[in-house]
Amino acid sequence: MRRVIARLTAIVALQLLLVGSMAAAATPTAKGDTTLRSLGGSGRAPAHRSVPVWRASQVISFHDPLNGYHPMGITSDGSNYYTTNGGNSSFCVINTFDLTGTLQNTQSCSLDNRTILWDPANGGVFTKTFYLEAARIDPATGASTVISTGWFVHEQSHPALVGTSRLLEHEDGQIRVLVKAGGQLTKTLSGFQFGGYPSDEAVAVDDSNDILTWDGSTVYVQDQNGTLLGTIPIPNGHYGFSLSFTNGLLFTADDVNGSGIATWYGYQVGPA
Repeated sequence: MRRVIARLTAIVALQLLLVGSMAAAATPTAKGDTTLRSLGGSGRAPAHRSVPVWRASQVISFHDPLNGYHPMGITSDGSNYYTTNGGNSSFCVINTFDLTGTLQNTQSCSLDNRTILWDPANGGVFTKTFYLEAARIDPATGASTVISTGWFVHEQSHPALVGTSRLLEHEDGQIRVLVKAGGQLTKTLSGFQFGGYPSDEAVAVDDSNDILTWDGSTVYVQDQNGTLLGTIPIPNGHYGFSLSFTNGLLFTADDVNGSGIATWYGYQVGPA
């Protein structure tokens, strides 16, 4: 009798294992998602010396329909916000919101983006793609033009714009400083805080030209030498690629939900 029970128990366990495997296989995933990669380890540990904790006061939040793929950034020309997704160029969208977060327009854009930036020098929207392209894109139509394929070296990086003349490309605590007009590398900065993938790809620049990196939960405020000036705990919006600073606000986002919609959170930040 004991042998029969043991045999039945083993059969049930095997059936449960097979059912679990089939359920895992049936779990929907984004087809051809180029963001999928090992999460890796945690990033460089914060400095041991005491640094101030800055405040993050949420002033805006809104939903962003991103066609099932991931929030790659937000930028503003002072009149509107613009967002884009990334992970598959066939599902690309660029969305336009007014400054209250109300959706005004959505367009297909046929790019596998990793960031979106307003370029005040040229009066247009700029993106960087997974395929190391620098591109201009029209939010009104989704039409895009590739400018160059030779500026960037990290496929997953989420660059930021400094003023009107420099780009920063970050990965794993090292930042490449590029001339925006032509993409020439001018120097490499090191020693910046970072977290596990994909937060290790993100960088933003605030209105004081401080460099912002994060681990998906805490933003690190650093000067050009990587000196830690402050930390900012982020209450909501922890998707690693999303870190952005625009229109005087720090933005982060939750990844898309089952309906393909992300949520953006905008914060006023500064020393407490």
